[in-house]
Amino acid sequence: MNLITVSGVKGYIDENGTAWLSLEDVARGLGFTEKKLDGKEYVRWNRVGSYLSDYGFATSGEDGFIPENLFYLLAMKANNQIAVAFQMKVADEILPSIRKTGSYSVQLSPAEALLKSVELLAKQERELNTVKETQAKNQEVLVQHEFALTTLDQKVRDEITLTTREQAQIQGAVKARIRKLGDRSLFAKIYSALKRQFGVPSYRDLKRSDLSKAFRFIESWRPGNL
Repeated sequence: MNLITVSGVKGYIDENGTAWLSLEDVARGLGFTEKKLDGKEYVRWNRVGSYLSDYGFATSGEDGFIPENLFYLLAMKANNQIAVAFQMKVADEILPSIRKTGSYSVQLSPAEALLKSVELLAKQERELNTVKETQAKNQEVLVQHEFALTTLDQKVRDEITLTTREQAQIQGAVKARIRKLGDRSLFAKIYSALKRQFGVPSYRDLKRSDLSKAFRFIESWRPGNL
C-alpha cells in the first residue's frame, strides 16, 4: 500500500484501482466533530459509525479507511456548505493527486494501460456527477428552508398585533393629529374611524403589518372622514 497525504487527507489506491481515504480525515473535513472541554476538536465516532452501519460497512474507527464511493454517501449525511466545499476539494484536488502519485504498482500492457485510463476517466466523471448532484440537492434544501423562513416571517407580520411600544406610537400619532386640528373632543371620533378603517375592535388589535398604513390614516384624518 502506497499511502500518501494530500491537503491533510491520507489515502491510497488498491490493486483494483479503487481510492481509499482515511476515515478520520474525511470525518473532520465533513464536519462530524465536536469540541470538548479541553478545547480540542474530536471526531463524533458514534455518529460516523452509525452512518457507515446504515450502508453495511464496518470500520475500525480512527485507523480505518473507506472507499471513495462510500465517502460520497457519507458526505450526503453532512448536508452543509462546509461539507459541499470539502467534497469538491476531494473530487477536484485530493483524489486526482492520490491517483497520480499513489497508484498501485502493476505492470500493464499498452492495451491494458489504455483501458485502465478509459475506466479511470469514466470513474472520475461518475464521481464528479455525484458531487454535482449532491451539491444541487443541498442547494435545493437551502432554498426550501429560506422559503419556509420567509413565509413564516410574513405570516408573523400578518398575524401579530402591535407591541406595547407600537401602541404608544399610535397614541402619540393621534395626540399629534388632535393638537394640529385644535379640538380635543375629536379623540373618540378619530379612534372610532381608525377601528372602522382596519376592522378591529380596538387600536391595540391592529396588525403590525398595518402599522405604517395606520400612521398615514391618522396623519390625513379629518372630522369629515367619520
